Amino acid sequence: MKTHKLHTLIFILLALAIPTSAQTFDIGASVIRSSNFDPSPAKGDGGSTFPGFYYKASFDLPKGFEAHAKLRASKTPQLQTQFTTDEGEDKPAAELRINPEARYKIRRFFVGAGFDYSKQFFTDDDPDEEYSRSYNVNPTLSAGVRPTERQEASFTYLFRDRYTFLYGGRANYSYAYPISEKVSVVFGVEANHYKFRETNREGYIDPYYERDTVFLFDIGIRFGRSKHTY
Repeated sequence: MKTHKLHTLIFILLALAIPTSAQTFDIGASVIRSSNFDPSPAKGDGGSTFPGFYYKASFDLPKGFEAHAKLRASKTPQLQTQFTTDEGEDKPAAELRINPEARYKIRRFFVGAGFDYSKQFFTDDDPDEEYSRSYNVNPTLSAGVRPTERQEASFTYLFRDRYTFLYGGRANYSYAYPISEKVSVVFGVEANHYKFRETNREGYIDPYYERDTVFLFDIGIRFGRSKHTY
């Protein structure tokens, strides 16, 4: 099995195992708006809107620490041209993103560190042919505040992946509305600003960086206490 496929399988298995021991567990749907699509008369600005899915688990740890992990999946990648250029015919068919993070709480504030793993899947991959990478791993640092137990706002910086050259920033806000003692409806919004160089999985790397924005609007159900709003 290729290394990148093994990495993907390991991350998926870990993500599926997390909710079984979490203090809170979210599952929900997303509406995603990305600027990283070719301009056309139909779309005008080159952007595209498409659905996605997410789930998230949160844990309390000793001495003020917390652990969080969030998985996002969609049939349309957030960055359509990250691993194939505008002119390329080979387009990605799906995407998986996993964001684990450890946090330290300081009253209503927190700081965190983790990584952002993103993998795109292509339908025409030949298992006997070597392709360049179609995934990236970005170390992350975060800071945020919980004004109330139901709200959270945070900012995350993504350090550059040394192979795909992607880096950027992410802002989050979420609100959990309780409908029972252990069940809440969660509303969230996320804004991402990325800078990266296009590649084509055959060794080509664009000499110029491009900038793109991705907005996500989430609605989901949380099982457990409402204070975890990552």
